[in-house]
Amino acid sequence: MSDDEPKKRSRGSFWNHDRAIIAIVFLIGLIVGIAIANQFIDPALGSSLVVEYDSLSEKNAALDGQADSYYSCLQKFDIDPATCEKVK
Repeated sequence: MSDDEPKKRSRGSFWNHDRAIIAIVFLIGLIVGIAIANQFIDPALGSSLVVEYDSLSEKNAALDGQADSYYSCLQKFDIDPATCEKVK
């Protein structure tokens, strides 16, 4: 073979030694990442979401009570809540 001829690639397997090591390291990293997310990150995010949900539920209940109070007040003074006009 002379220097002028292009070198032919060997027709070996796609999975050579280097690619196999990279694939194994990638899979180990993926598994470790999933385990860390499952054990540490998800519970931390979940607990803050629960606190926020409880806070918003309390606010919603307070606002519902206030709306009911206004509705009964309007009815008490003979005002139609749907139209905000005095009932004749």
